[in-house]
Amino acid sequence: MAISRLLAVLFCCMVGLTFSSFMNNTARATVGACLTVAAVFVLPLFAWFAAGDQLSERVAAMLAYVSPLVVALNELPGGWDALRDLYALHLWTMSLACAAMLAVAWVRLNVLLRQG
Repeated sequence: MAISRLLAVLFCCMVGLTFSSFMNNTARATVGACLTVAAVFVLPLFAWFAAGDQLSERVAAMLAYVSPLVVALNELPGGWDALRDLYALHLWTMSLACAAMLAVAWVRLNVLLRQG
């Protein structure tokens, strides 16, 4: 579970770095990064809430596994087995998203440095 929290923090940092490399205004980059992080953390929570009523548990788990908040809440007593089965996929998804954002930010910053 500690690795999931570490990846959540790393994800937030990478979103901020990526937005900062594309925006020419720090305030816009901060707002964009905060909205993106909030969307990734909070929007899958609605699928988690809808499980059983409007969505099957398996479909809701597939929609909600991305969110570190949902994964952390699922560790409480009474969590779904369907979401626990996706824990490794959650770690891989967050890791690959962080690596992709780092690569995009690195390329963008190299382009900016060459332009002067």
